[in-house]
Amino acid sequence: MQPVSIDTNVLVRGSLGDDPGQLHQARSLMEAASQGQGLIVSVFAVLEMAWVLRARKIPRGDVVRVIRTLMESEGVTVTHPELLQQALARFEEGGADLMECLIFADGQAAGARRFATFDHVPQAEGWGMSPASILAAP
Repeated sequence: MQPVSIDTNVLVRGSLGDDPGQLHQARSLMEAASQGQGLIVSVFAVLEMAWVLRARKIPRGDVVRVIRTLMESEGVTVTHPELLQQALARFEEGGADLMECLIFADGQAAGARRFATFDHVPQAEGWGMSPASILAAP
């Protein structure tokens, strides 16, 4: 069989288990992946899943574990795994959202050396700068 791309809601149901019928289907699909079906998980679906989990007050460390478990699952291919790993490391250590961490990692991969943001967390952690600071720098 050919690989299947899955939506965020399948990832969330499989992680939270808040709908028994959908949980069973999500887990069955993951099991099929490990037996050769293959799942393609977009990094965008992973980001959206992280946002949903954090909105449900799931601790940051648990979110990281869910994503790493997904990435290591037999038959699962997550797009842009190297960028996601970099973003996860920064997310796990700091206070920024996973999306900001991935945007920063993606920019670095494309050659950017500075990260312009109005968000105070990346600035406080030393990896983000206000646009005014960047414009004032030589």
